[in-house]
Amino acid sequence: MEDIRDHDDVDFRRDYAGSVLKKIENIPEFQNGIYDFGFIEIHQELIRQVLADLFPVALTHNEIKAANFPFTNGTFNYTKRFRTILDDAGFDFEMKYRAVEEDDFYIFKCSIIILKFYKKEIQYNLPLYYDIPTADGIIKHYKTTINGDFIDVYPKLETTIPTNEEVDFLLENLEDIKLWKQFFPPESWVMKGFTIITLIDTTAEVSLQDLKSKLLKFDIENFTIDDDFTTLFRSYFNIPDLFFGIIPFNKKDRKFKRIEMFQNVLSNHAVEFLVEISQVINLDDARYQHLNFHKHPVIISDIEKLDEEIKNSVAFQILKANKIRSFIVLPLIFNTRLMAALEFNSNFKNAFSQLKLKKIEFIIPSILYTIQRFHFERINQLEAIIQREYTVIQKSVYWKFQQQAEEFFSAKMANKNYNFQEITFENLVPLYGQTDIQSSSQLRSSCLSLDLNTQIISLREIISKISDKLVSKFYIELKDFEEEICCNLKADTEQRFQGFLKHKIHPFLRECDFPEINNFRTNYFSKIFLENEIFYDERKKLDDSIATTNCELATLLDAEQIKAQEIFPHYFERFKTDGVEHNLYIGSSINPSLHFDSKYVSALREWQLKTVCSMEQKFHKIQKDLPIPLEVTSLIMAYNNEISIRFRMDEKRFDVDGAYNSRYEIIKKRIEKANIKGTKNRLVTPRKITIVYFSEASKNEFLQFLKPLQKTGILEQKIEDLQVEDLQGIIGLRALRISLILSI
Repeated sequence: MEDIRDHDDVDFRRDYAGSVLKKIENIPEFQNGIYDFGFIEIHQELIRQVLADLFPVALTHNEIKAANFPFTNGTFNYTKRFRTILDDAGFDFEMKYRAVEEDDFYIFKCSIIILKFYKKEIQYNLPLYYDIPTADGIIKHYKTTINGDFIDVYPKLETTIPTNEEVDFLLENLEDIKLWKQFFPPESWVMKGFTIITLIDTTAEVSLQDLKSKLLKFDIENFTIDDDFTTLFRSYFNIPDLFFGIIPFNKKDRKFKRIEMFQNVLSNHAVEFLVEISQVINLDDARYQHLNFHKHPVIISDIEKLDEEIKNSVAFQILKANKIRSFIVLPLIFNTRLMAALEFNSNFKNAFSQLKLKKIEFIIPSILYTIQRFHFERINQLEAIIQREYTVIQKSVYWKFQQQAEEFFSAKMANKNYNFQEITFENLVPLYGQTDIQSSSQLRSSCLSLDLNTQIISLREIISKISDKLVSKFYIELKDFEEEICCNLKADTEQRFQGFLKHKIHPFLRECDFPEINNFRTNYFSKIFLENEIFYDERKKLDDSIATTNCELATLLDAEQIKAQEIFPHYFERFKTDGVEHNLYIGSSINPSLHFDSKYVSALREWQLKTVCSMEQKFHKIQKDLPIPLEVTSLIMAYNNEISIRFRMDEKRFDVDGAYNSRYEIIKKRIEKANIKGTKNRLVTPRKITIVYFSEASKNEFLQFLKPLQKTGILEQKIEDLQVEDLQGIIGLRALRISLILSI
């Protein structure tokens, strides 16, 4: 001010400066400094005149500007625009910088000291923002610039002034707050004067950045959509009553599905309106293509300008009931796949337009990226839930387990408890078949007898060479076991023999010192199976033969099953025991989205017959290479009644559901050991396919399936039609039986 009075070339400026200086010459605070903020209130008009050159009247309605005591909330001499902004914010609004770390702010103040005292040009820019609400609640973001030309800094008397070298060292360690406080201790320097702060409205940029940051940081385990999103969107679009929503699109059901946990936060009313109106009108019609939100954004600036046909619809009442006057709905598409719909709506007309759509385009990539992450993370979570709760599930029934996983996942996201519901499929036609190893129990018993006899012979040979009173007792016990094995092998024979070996004869043989048996003893113990101390030669051959057979048959069946699923999706299970058995369950409840017809049952029965024939042929090829000769028998059961299956959580598998349906399981177990009525001959026999049927319709159906196999030389021409012996609770069963033509 004194410089203007003494040196300015313009007369009226010199006169004005002189008059202002005269007014303040008797007020010492203008010369010596202000220590009481109340002084500002009393002399605010004089202060405005002193700072007039820095605050031009012509710009007072444009600039957001004020004077400020350095690095405090002591702000004064506002421009008109700044004053209006603060008035709209409310009397209780407190200006403070947004999310500034205390350590960063401390180093920033030190940098001002270095700039002013050491005259060093340094680049330390700390972004400072004020978040100020408007009268209608929108949060505006203002970036702050600080003009420090009117401040001086100086050290207190007791302060040690850092050297230039120390300052340079500090500038190379901007993150080390302890180091900075060591050379610039708190309250060791004084700042005198004032700064000029200027605010620049960066609401769009800051809101956009905050939205992107919030979206990219989402964690599916702790993901929340809260009022912060609404606040950010309102700031970004500058619409005080904006509401938004996002609703995923379920590809399988081809429907939009609300996110339950966010129903109180998200608004999906405009999407709901478009979905409902699409049931009334054809969106492909040229008149209504602007409402086809599956293909392009839908922008309605005023719903009252919609066609009368639409305004008279029930769907339109969704908008009216929720007081929606304008909206934008955008399809979120990734790799041509509709992932979700994004909605913004407002209670005021003309809130949305093409200009707002341009602003939305900046955030779409971040939203789409977040949805993709949510989608893939959700799939992983659902997979984990299914694997944990249900074990590995076939593709044909996977969708129903996924429904349960989705319900559990949604409940978990909403912090609710959820009890898994039973998984059942009703009204299914069962198909059963088996290729079983004939007389496997007798074979196991025979192999056990051979192994035990061989072991007894080896033991008798060893003890015969020992001169000891105890061995005579062993000899007698071995003789008793030998007679039992040869004449009447009992259920507990193996267990008792194992106890005899473990507790008597083996401890003796291991501890006795008879050089004449050393070689025999070493050879003997090399043959025992360590787990039970019994010879395991013949039984190993049998187990290897069964394992090879099962593996070959199961591999073929699994490969053919892939083809069977193409006929119609169904639930399939197979079991490997002494042979391979399989169950197929087919019906509309397995896949409700597909049309089900009885022709698919017929096609699967034909597939079953061909597959069982192929399994027989496969076995015949490997039969001669098995360590122990085996024979297999093949059985198919043509069951007519529909049944239900239920997933048993305790066993992690499906089982027939209910007492009525259990009859199916009983019949399966009984017919495999049944005889031909009036004879002692088994119904199932090697190298023949046996088809048990319950009705003439089933018989005729299979006769048609047999003809092509007879023509191609797989089955013989002669077909036996047999009566099955009466079984407990099962009377009147019949069976077709036909021999296979197997090349030698």
